[in-house]
Amino acid sequence: MISPMAVFFQLLANGLVAAALYGISAIGFGLVIRTGKFFNLAHGAFAVIGAYTAFAFVRLGLPFGWTVLLSLTAAVISGALSYALVILPLRRRSASSLVLLIATLGVFTFVPPMLAIAFGSEYYLLHIPLFFSRVVSLAGAAVTLWQITFMLIFVLLIVGTALFLRYTAFGKAVRAVSDDEEVSKIIGINTDRVVFVVILFAAFTAGLAGLFKAGDLGLEPTMGFTLLLETLIVAVVGGMYRLGGTVMGALVLGLAESFGVWFVPNEWKEAISFGILILFLLIRPQGILSR
Repeated sequence: MISPMAVFFQLLANGLVAAALYGISAIGFGLVIRTGKFFNLAHGAFAVIGAYTAFAFVRLGLPFGWTVLLSLTAAVISGALSYALVILPLRRRSASSLVLLIATLGVFTFVPPMLAIAFGSEYYLLHIPLFFSRVVSLAGAAVTLWQITFMLIFVLLIVGTALFLRYTAFGKAVRAVSDDEEVSKIIGINTDRVVFVVILFAAFTAGLAGLFKAGDLGLEPTMGFTLLLETLIVAVVGGMYRLGGTVMGALVLGLAESFGVWFVPNEWKEAISFGILILFLLIRPQGILSR
């Protein structure tokens, strides 16, 4: 019989793994909200494009290192195209945040049907190297090296992004645009370039999250929808204006989903997520860490 402590540590590990997935995706998503002042719903499309690019090249027999590089490149290119063809023209017309949200929703809804036509709507598993498939025991909890790798990547991304924003000239420009875009233009900051680079970074993190999810849980054309909703919940729960909020929001959502299935069936996991979202919108709409 499995002891309650063993179950507890396994659920804790599962929650931390989920938090790493959500957090990696939410880092770039939150930066776009801060600088561009809109919700970029195309974020989910970047994730699924990265995942399916990796799947395609793995099937072709390309070395896995090149597969990862090309999948992230495809995600970043998709981010650049969405900015050049959709976001920038609307920003130059002073489109509202609602118009940008609807436009990026259009980008997002366009991608899954195209992938379903190209690959089919079946559920696939991304075959990762056997090394990353190895299972290790941490305090009695079973986790794969793939999951450990992405938990470490999440920590490095948070620390690296925080240091970049604080100590580099471009990072300070990002913070300035986040505070006030109009004043940033007056003092000579190219705000369009700042938003463009931030969207590229967001596409990179989305592609990374899509790759992680594909290797851990599998992939299907609609996988970006679930990841986008989870990313949005993390942004709202943690607070959209601070990196620390991203960490806390990811931990809250990941651990709540993991421990929630201890008490309710796994099919209710999405209900737990939306319950947390509604609770925060009612009680603390500014998130755990406000601006």
